[in-house]
Amino acid sequence: MSSRHSSSPSRPAVSSRQSTPARSDRQRSSSSSPARPSSRDGPRYALGNIRVVAQDAQSPYTVVPLANTSRTFRFAVYCITFAINLLQSQKGRSALIGTGIEVWSSWNSRSRRGIRLQQDPRRHPELMEQAVDQFLESIRNDPPNIIVSTRVRGEGKTQRLDWNDYLDGEYTAKYGAIFRLNKTIIDNAVYAADNNHREDFERFCFLMGLATAHELVHTFVGYLTGDSGTDTPPRVQFPFIEPSAPTPVSRAEAGRFWEGKLLGFLVQAWEDPRNPLGDRQAGEMLGLDQQSRHYALGQGWMRSWAFLNFAVQPVRSAARVSLGRGRRTLQDTERRKQLFNANDIPDSVDKTEFIEYINSLPVHRLPATLVRDIMSMPAHPSRIRA
Repeated sequence: MSSRHSSSPSRPAVSSRQSTPARSDRQRSSSSSPARPSSRDGPRYALGNIRVVAQDAQSPYTVVPLANTSRTFRFAVYCITFAINLLQSQKGRSALIGTGIEVWSSWNSRSRRGIRLQQDPRRHPELMEQAVDQFLESIRNDPPNIIVSTRVRGEGKTQRLDWNDYLDGEYTAKYGAIFRLNKTIIDNAVYAADNNHREDFERFCFLMGLATAHELVHTFVGYLTGDSGTDTPPRVQFPFIEPSAPTPVSRAEAGRFWEGKLLGFLVQAWEDPRNPLGDRQAGEMLGLDQQSRHYALGQGWMRSWAFLNFAVQPVRSAARVSLGRGRRTLQDTERRKQLFNANDIPDSVDKTEFIEYINSLPVHRLPATLVRDIMSMPAHPSRIRA
């Protein structure tokens, strides 16, 4: 889910002309394309400048930094590590390049006027490949701030910001987007790990890792545009729109488009009334295909991806799953609706001061050995505890 704006608290805004982001958070992207790790290289674990904060239940303007020993922090690190490795895998990168080209080619000439990539990537695909590799290396070295929040209806939400002028064209995701993950789902994942509900925890890891990658795709669109106002073209969505079909009026969704290119379907978590975890369950994972048909997804495949083995092909049932009238996605359950906090920062409010405050909070540099320990949690759920 993505929304776009450049926004901040109702307190006086900090002018981008008067304030310079802290240099510790402004690690510069290289002007040349970084060497892309081969898919044979396997997962990469080291992460730089991790910051995870919790958004206050009462005031959306208040955030609290999380200690790097907290369960929530460790699960958030799992999610961002899964996501970056998936996007840098052969399949994830290819799907992201295809998504970028589709977004670029679906903009009209007026929309393209202000974006950073001016040459047509359909004629010069190496330009989109270079943009993707620079973006991915940037977010590995300096990931977006992760805000754990109850103000998210789905698994995550990204709000693009106007960063190009503010950062003089030198990208960092910490100023390019407000990046949030659903606190309720993360709390339930921690509960499953603490109580050794292994299969549910594996599904939580898979679902939230994939959702984090989905949200990073929205961040990538902001990387291409440099602003919050250039909307994703309405033809970029899943189910895919045939070239000869009229442009739909429904909302564009670059993350869904990428997920469709990656898997051939969207992943949805549906309530399983038989699950003993009840409201705390990960749900039954179903794939929604181009024809709006649902299929059950294989636990073994999801487990492999939870271990960052993205070479394993997606596995789904041969037969369709028939959903009865009483079945609901987890985000549509009554408890999930009750936990959602609609008290949020208005879209129309400048968010510069809010972003500056978050970026003044401490960051953590995590060595590969620590991240590797965190990424072993699907096999050892007790490692949710530091």
